Amino acid sequence: MTRSADGDREKPKTPKPAETREPAERQRQAALRYLRGTKIGDDPSDEVFERFIGAVIDGIGAPAPSRYEKVSYNAGFWPLSHGGMADLTYDASLAQGVQLLTERAAEPGEVIFGYSQGAVAASFYKSAHTGNRYVLVENPSRPNGGIMARFPGVSIPVAGVTFSGATPHNGDHTVDVARQYDGWADFPADLWNPLAVANALMGILVVHGGTQTEVTADEIRAAESAGRRYYQYDADSNTVYYLLRTPSLPLLMPFERVLPRRVVDAVAGPLRWFIETAYDRSDYSRPTRSTFLRPLGLLRRMLGADSAG
Repeated sequence: MTRSADGDREKPKTPKPAETREPAERQRQAALRYLRGTKIGDDPSDEVFERFIGAVIDGIGAPAPSRYEKVSYNAGFWPLSHGGMADLTYDASLAQGVQLLTERAAEPGEVIFGYSQGAVAASFYKSAHTGNRYVLVENPSRPNGGIMARFPGVSIPVAGVTFSGATPHNGDHTVDVARQYDGWADFPADLWNPLAVANALMGILVVHGGTQTEVTADEIRAAESAGRRYYQYDADSNTVYYLLRTPSLPLLMPFERVLPRRVVDAVAGPLRWFIETAYDRSDYSRPTRSTFLRPLGLLRRMLGADSAG
């Protein structure tokens, strides 16, 4: 990636979709090892989850895996996950996931698929291993958007939660898929905007979990032709980034059942525009902390933001 005369990184060119896919000779069938997300809320069966994996793999244009292999780690978030007080803390659960993945010693070329907490565990594994392919969905460690990368180094000792930073770059081909306004993977960069923060937190409740049953291959493919906001490829890290547009703002979803559609639509456009001013969508590969104010960046985004969000 080049740098402009003033020293800032230039926006990476977004290539045509075919340019981000691995050469055909390398796209052989391989095993896929997967780590599921935290056991909170709806917890679909492995059969349903594997159909979700299949939709993602199809959507990104990767070959169907030869077999699925589940990495059965705790996936806990003590004490809120399904096991309650018996579950591991978030940090301990991540460590267990990485350990189990390491013990199974993935073969070169095998795909490692992580969803939510599983994507963070896969990111830790990636930092110490090479030779695999990664598919990360709703990744809290997404460099520009993931909540773990927004507040790196922050720790909540009583809950056993450490914000571990961004997914590392090691050259392995990686695909990172996030749904817009899911606060785990698409958290605002600027905290001055309370509506954007509230919208992302609501997205954790009403967008995140549904990903496992709602995302389709067609939705992922559509992002490839929707512009840089929704589809980017970073050659330096060999990573493809997808952002799947959320048609309804999470903040407005509770009102859609009680208010006339025309009223919701009238509010949605200006509100989406205002919320988008709290995001920096220029480069998803650049680790970006949340801050309370970036005056120049804010001005640029306010001038460039549009209601299409």
